Amino acid sequence: MSFNFPPKVLLTSVSSVVSALSANSPEVGDRMWYQGKEYIFVYNEGTSQASPGYGLTPVAASATSPYTCTVSSNSGSPLVGVVYHATLTTATYGWVVAKGTVPALPGASYAVGTPLTLDLNGVFVTAIVTAIHCHQAIATVTGVTGTATSAHVYGNL
Repeated sequence: MSFNFPPKVLLTSVSSVVSALSANSPEVGDRMWYQGKEYIFVYNEGTSQASPGYGLTPVAASATSPYTCTVSSNSGSPLVGVVYHATLTTATYGWVVAKGTVPALPGASYAVGTPLTLDLNGVFVTAIVTAIHCHQAIATVTGVTGTATSAHVYGNL
């Protein structure tokens, strides 16, 4: 016998960042669609804050969840999402965009239509598509190093 439960009603803003969860908070890993973007609720366990435009990757040693994240420290790491609305300081919870068009911070210059992958320190660079690594975003405008430009992202999780 299967049960059909109604979908969750999330009573939170996609720009909200909190340091502790309450009874009404989303759970880490919750997803929602808002204005054409898919958001995932994550926890920033890393030692660096994540500003808008930076990509987050799962903390490898996390026993709690693949949505316990940090600013990427490895090239080609799986992409959970891109910080969009508000900076996630260390040890905070918030929403990141897993799928949709958002400003993404380039680590190098690239042209429109270039496949992108997550690089060191949460920036995006031109993807070298191999059997191991695949691209995680497509540039929708020309990227200039250090300036957040638009990219269509599609997270790995």
